Amino acid sequence: MKTANRATPFGLLLLTCLIAAPPLWARSPGEAPAGTLHAPNIDVSLLSAADTVVPGRPFDVAVRLAPDPGWHSYWRNPGDTGLPTRITWHLPQGGHAGPIEWPAPVRVDFHGLVNYGYDGDVLLLTRITPPGDLRSGATWPVAAEVNWLICKDVCIPGSGRVALTLHVSRDGASAPSPWAKTLADARQRLPRPLPVPKARFHLAGNLIMDLPGIGDRVDPGAPLRFFPVDKGIVDNGVTPDIHWQNGGVRIRVPRNPEFQGQPPGLFHGLLVAGSGDASRGFYFQSRLSPSPISFTEPGGTGGIGLLYALLLALAGGFILNLMPCVFPVLSLKILSLIKSGGHQPRERRLHGLAYTAGILVSILIFGAVVLGIRAAGEGVGWGFQLQSPWFVAALAYVLFFMGLTLSGLVEPGTSLSRAGNLLQSHGGLAGSFLNGVLATLVATPCTVPFMATAMGYALIQPAPAALAVFAVLGLGLASPFLLIAFVPALGAHLPRPGQWMQTLKQFLAFPLYLSVVWLLWVLNHQTGANGLALILIGLVLIAFGLWLWRLAGGRRAPAVRLLAGAALL
Repeated sequence: MKTANRATPFGLLLLTCLIAAPPLWARSPGEAPAGTLHAPNIDVSLLSAADTVVPGRPFDVAVRLAPDPGWHSYWRNPGDTGLPTRITWHLPQGGHAGPIEWPAPVRVDFHGLVNYGYDGDVLLLTRITPPGDLRSGATWPVAAEVNWLICKDVCIPGSGRVALTLHVSRDGASAPSPWAKTLADARQRLPRPLPVPKARFHLAGNLIMDLPGIGDRVDPGAPLRFFPVDKGIVDNGVTPDIHWQNGGVRIRVPRNPEFQGQPPGLFHGLLVAGSGDASRGFYFQSRLSPSPISFTEPGGTGGIGLLYALLLALAGGFILNLMPCVFPVLSLKILSLIKSGGHQPRERRLHGLAYTAGILVSILIFGAVVLGIRAAGEGVGWGFQLQSPWFVAALAYVLFFMGLTLSGLVEPGTSLSRAGNLLQSHGGLAGSFLNGVLATLVATPCTVPFMATAMGYALIQPAPAALAVFAVLGLGLASPFLLIAFVPALGAHLPRPGQWMQTLKQFLAFPLYLSVVWLLWVLNHQTGANGLALILIGLVLIAFGLWLWRLAGGRRAPAVRLLAGAALL
């Protein structure tokens, strides 16, 4: 989009913040079954195929997940990231609930990672068996505690309880509910077991599976898709090669580089034939073959290479500086450099190195934590910490505190002002280092072009290659300030210090306030209104404490300073 030459970068920044800010209004739930739980960005309801139950006779129920457009939930194997939906049943004594019967998923490309899930409404069926000694005409309550994770630009976990009250049949006949046909159709579309006694697999650089003699049960003319049921063994990011061979199907998919253990004795998968409503899924298991299995048909992709991933990470890190959270932090660093005098090259270089060190140390620690959690079997990725309300609240407090100090609420010279200035990179080399740490923290919620592909590559590579991508991403994030610090020609074009710096510094508080609003929006999705109210009270106490601290001034009024410290704490 072209803009007029007179538009300032900071005006464009503010416009970007306003346009990119997520909607704060409530979602419209629309028509939904009775008893539906209206959670942020998703409706959750419990459906039953029967209005009345017969003692001892099983019947179907389903948890219906209906996310907003663009959001997706997860299959039993979520893929590179995510968590499967979990259901805990609460039934009267003697009742029994079977396992979740999962519909066939789709591949979901999520910021360069490949997940397996559902990008629309989904019915998670479960078969319920009531006890055989129910009293005729009595009520029989069914309740489910549901835990889910939905993702779009961010991932938001949620949980809630849905319930139904059914009646026990008086005449031994079960009365169908209005949802009976819907649940029956959903059961018809469920994947079915595909017994293949001679199915085998071999795991080396690739996982190759041979499913012989299934041409009479799977349409040979239908397009085929493969989904691994067992987690962590195959590379989800590469589309499997599948072809027919002598009346059977042969599948090849690269091994997950992080999987270093011994191959399991059995491998479980899902084969889906056809597309849309005409697709049919087949669960199968294959036994470990001691000898390799040939695969002669070329195909598939080898993914991107390390050098290409590093270049993408460098470009993505550079673009991160233009995001609404990171841009004020970078601007404050440049302002501090102008204040110290652009004619001091040694000081510029030292601050540039300290700022870069703060970014590299923090981003490598972050990368190591991500890789460690993934090695333990959990699906996490870039920005995973936003799933923690504690992290979101802490980051909101830090940015709010910075915004207030930029706005001039605390006079220079107080200890709180010095703490704020340290975060704003006016605290010498230690301040530059901490500013690099802060830049990394505020950058992690954001995904920009080029970065998603690089992160997707990193999260499926061995640790050395993955950490190299994280390090180069950090180098890209540090590169603007590093270039100004080390290239004299760029430093020579920095403007002279003046009153305009104070005005710009105060202006930069407002993008930080907008970032706090966005974090509060995320927090509301995680904790609801009660949690959000507590954090808002905390923000008021921060402002109150800073006001009291300023009111006390110097070493006067120790009681007021003590009260201010208590409010901040």
